[in-house]
Amino acid sequence: MPESVLREPLLFMVSIGVLTYLFGLLFYVIQMKAKREKIDKSLLESRLKSLEIQLNSHFIHNTLNTIIALIEFDKERAVSGLIKLSQFLRKLMQERSLISLDLIQE
Repeated sequence: MPESVLREPLLFMVSIGVLTYLFGLLFYVIQMKAKREKIDKSLLESRLKSLEIQLNSHFIHNTLNTIIALIEFDKERAVSGLIKLSQFLRKLMQERSLISLDLIQE
């Protein structure tokens, strides 16, 4: 059997093996990139949620202190402030529930 006949199938098989390895490696890299993006997105969402919690608690604390101070001087404005705060918090909770639904759907 001539040597060239044996080389060509061997070269073909080695080429197929190398290509299979490269495609596997490419698939692995793509999977790792997707996982990394998912982790980064999750981390960003967690940081944002943490910041919102800090901001909202600070905002509510300041608003309530302002309303307490208004009660002594201007009861009508204090009542108006409480109504506005209540409406704001209701709207905020509704928006958050919509955002939560959007994230669950993703």
